Amino acid sequence: MNILVISNFYPPHHIGGYGMLCWEVVNGLLERGHRVTVLAGMHGVATPTSEGHIHRRLTLESDLYFYRPQSAIRYPQVKRRNLAIVQELIQQEQPDFVFIWGMWALTKEVAKEAERLLPGRVVYYLANPWPIDPNLHRSYWDTPANSPWRTAAKQLMRMPIRFWLHEEWQPFNLQFEHVLCCSAAQRDQVLKAGVKMQNCPVVYEGID
Repeated sequence: MNILVISNFYPPHHIGGYGMLCWEVVNGLLERGHRVTVLAGMHGVATPTSEGHIHRRLTLESDLYFYRPQSAIRYPQVKRRNLAIVQELIQQEQPDFVFIWGMWALTKEVAKEAERLLPGRVVYYLANPWPIDPNLHRSYWDTPANSPWRTAAKQLMRMPIRFWLHEEWQPFNLQFEHVLCCSAAQRDQVLKAGVKMQNCPVVYEGID
């Protein structure tokens, strides 16, 4: 099969075991004779890079360790560029299906675009609650600062930012037609939060 994997992080530029597990699954699929293309975030690289079947071209929502308010100003442009890249890779690779891995810090619009372009052919692997976690912008602007006056200043700045990025505060619905969950607890946490997942079996970590 021809598979396009989309992930926020991909080794060697990954955080924790989620990205490493993605690498193991990709290599397991390759060893079984499948064709796999990886589209990942640019965490760990300064500019977009493409090496063989790995394309690190997606821009994350913000710096992971120090949020910069200017990230909010640039975000609509970043989102448009990311969607154009998804469209380009799907057109170029013509995958049988898209395998969505980690999406934290990566706009959910990326997954929504994959669902639009390949209806019924998007599979998710869920090993953390990213569908119900606030994105980096919302998390930053909704969190009080470390002093009363800074909190007041942040609230004033938040008003135009929230107008500029109003969609980031709205409920975000994906189809989630095919979801592989790492555990029943992870699946139930997301379901109880109101996310509708149509086909969500538990598949423990590994590739078999």
